[in-house]
Amino acid sequence: MLGITPMAPKNFLPELAKPLNPIDFRFSDRSRRLDRITYAITNGIWPEADDPILQSLFRQAQARMLPVREGSATTVRFAFFLLVVATCPVIYYAVRQRRKPGISEH
Repeated sequence: MLGITPMAPKNFLPELAKPLNPIDFRFSDRSRRLDRITYAITNGIWPEADDPILQSLFRQAQARMLPVREGSATTVRFAFFLLVVATCPVIYYAVRQRRKPGISEH
């Protein structure tokens, strides 16, 4: 398990008068870019983070998500940088061609 916060503050828990589907941010796994789970509360009781049902839902969510390589974000940034660098000469040439003297735009 990675990054489970033990418990939400007591003053944060509202009364439950009807079924609710909360998004629980106490569960996270950065290696899979998983930062929450969603579940149904039908009995009016807020479960703790160590509840076996929530633990099972979190493990299922982890199993559905593939781990993200550490270098993937860096690779995307580098590819974007190369794209920008590769298009700069083309843009420069196009702008320069438009400004050549002797070409009338009228």
